[in-house]
Amino acid sequence: MKGFLTAAWHAMLYSIARGEAWQRGRGLFRGLWALWFGERAGGAQAVRRLDRCRDCFVFNAGLQTCGHPTKGPYWNDPVTDEYLPMGCFCHMPTKVKIKAATCWLDEQTGGNDGWDEGETTV
Repeated sequence: MKGFLTAAWHAMLYSIARGEAWQRGRGLFRGLWALWFGERAGGAQAVRRLDRCRDCFVFNAGLQTCGHPTKGPYWNDPVTDEYLPMGCFCHMPTKVKIKAATCWLDEQTGGNDGWDEGETTV
């Protein structure tokens, strides 16, 4: 639980600085709702997803998050043309348990990287 709260704190501080706190808070609420009341990923699927995350260059091992809001890695967002930190900043041991969750890197590359293609649903 401590890791989750630390990750959420870092993401919220970043979002407040960018003026996106409402969107990040809404995403956090949706994720927790899905985890508590939604369909959960099977144990093997969650382990496979987390293993893929841990092998990913975007993964921040210290916080167990997809990226880090201040430590990078960074990329040039093709939509906004801004130089931004990579990742969704989600606490991955929590996110991989949500069946409907998607991989940030899959979303950015059209399903060419990240979690296995058959594992993500919208």
